[in-house]
Amino acid sequence: MHKKQKNKLWFILYALFLGGATAILSVISDNLQFIYLDGPITTPRFIISYLAIMFDSLPIWFLLAMITGRIFGKNIKSAATYSTIYTLIAITIYFVIGSSYSGGPNILALGLKSLAYVLITWYGASVLGGILGGITGFVFRSKPYVLLIFPAGVLLQLCINGTRAWVDTNGIAQSTTYCLMLAISLWYFYILNKKKVNLN
Repeated sequence: MHKKQKNKLWFILYALFLGGATAILSVISDNLQFIYLDGPITTPRFIISYLAIMFDSLPIWFLLAMITGRIFGKNIKSAATYSTIYTLIAITIYFVIGSSYSGGPNILALGLKSLAYVLITWYGASVLGGILGGITGFVFRSKPYVLLIFPAGVLLQLCINGTRAWVDTNGIAQSTTYCLMLAISLWYFYILNKKKVNLN
């Protein structure tokens, strides 16, 4: 098989597997109330719920777009393209699976106007996030400071979640993880800057 075709095949498998897993976890996150109603919260159930909430967030979707661009991008254009395609695949699977559950985004039940709005906003945001994530992941190779956009996104997510994210176990776990991600990111840039100063 030609190398280019092989790379495309790997990307398709990658996008379907990772995008599918992300979509499924995001749908689970939308339906957590039904999970909690069905008996006590066991450790496996808590772990699945935690992962679902984490994956159903802007920082993680952006991080996955970055990783996609970093892995498959040969240049800025291809990195943005691969990441955008991956993100669109993930959001499409999310809509398809989510339409089967009451807590998910049942776009089939929407009117034409509402459907158009959802498609424009969600897919528009996915395209934008895919492009920015892919470019960030690719440029990170030569300019690590571009990764500053990630902690900014984490901080934005914390602000969006607000105080309501600290009222239950999963919310506290998610917010704590975001804080750790933010701290690790800032520590990384501190080390990076320190090395740069020492070299000069």
